[in-house]
Amino acid sequence: MDIEITKVRKKANIFDHSDAGRYLKAVYEEIRRIQKSYTVEAFSDFFGFGSNNTMAQIHSGHRKISDKAAERIAQALRLNRVEKTYFMTMVKIRHAESSVERDRLLALVLELQARHNDESNNNKALEFFNSWVHSVVFEVLSMNDALSASDVCNRIMPDVKESAVEKSLIFLESIGLVESRTEQNSTVQKFIKIKKDFSLGKAVPGLAIVRYHQEMLNLAKDSLMTSAPNERDVSSVTIAVSPEQVELIKDEIDRFRKYLLLLSSVEQSDTRVMQVNLQLFPLSK
Repeated sequence: MDIEITKVRKKANIFDHSDAGRYLKAVYEEIRRIQKSYTVEAFSDFFGFGSNNTMAQIHSGHRKISDKAAERIAQALRLNRVEKTYFMTMVKIRHAESSVERDRLLALVLELQARHNDESNNNKALEFFNSWVHSVVFEVLSMNDALSASDVCNRIMPDVKESAVEKSLIFLESIGLVESRTEQNSTVQKFIKIKKDFSLGKAVPGLAIVRYHQEMLNLAKDSLMTSAPNERDVSSVTIAVSPEQVELIKDEIDRFRKYLLLLSSVEQSDTRVMQVNLQLFPLSK
């Protein structure tokens, strides 16, 4: 049975993926749903790589896609202009040699996702998690009554431009998290938090979260030099565990994270905004 791969691939929405290899694996799995006998070797051959395990290595992340190969894949799948730009950018992210270049490419991918996605919740998520400033501005407003952009800016560290804070406040107001007020006999616009928490759950696109965490990890690194020891706690441990213990640790981290949210929700005299990063990642194959 002949399969029209260029039609089948549309069932795997490219904008739902943050990695080019995983996107191609999703396309392959859609083909397999139609034809169980279809092999990964045939998939490699479709792109002109020959009947070998090239695509299997790409799927698993053990082989990067070159720019030349990416062009060939995009042409074979008949990706439109936006899809091709998205795919090529995902490929370039894997080749980025610096965090600055990676962040620039991630920002482009998020912009393309936002353009494609018409669901308001996802657009909110893309914008909210596209910058660490939004979450900090939102939490600074927990500590006082109404504050001006200048007031908020003066409370944030590391330093940010007041224009960035103003832009963030306007965005937070547009999605119903804060409210602007102008007092009598004053021209200064102030903002107050009208919702305690903000969560979009599974509506948050993967790459938006990746970019957000990268920014927070960079701030954590900077804190080693900019924050006094009594104002931070940075520690780590390297351990050998079983697959079952990995799942147990993940559950414990999730439980602790929810506990911190509970502590914050019941506190009535907030005076500082703190960031707590929790990481668990492999250091061996």
